[in-house]
Amino acid sequence: MSDEIVLHIREELVRRRAKNPRYSLRALAVFLGVAPSVLSRALAGETVLSERNRTRIQARLRKPEK
Repeated sequence: MSDEIVLHIREELVRRRAKNPRYSLRALAVFLGVAPSVLSRALAGETVLSERNRTRIQARLRKPEK
């Protein structure tokens, strides 16, 4: 199941890697304020982001959930 916030995170990672090919998932997790393992599992579809993490990420990405 693909979640809209996960799509925004993937887009952000692609955008940042276009500017800097060495930009890591860990760096993005730090920017978003979540654990790298949480971000990795969410992007892999292994888990669903908690409401707390979802809110934190949306605030950092400035992308409201529809």
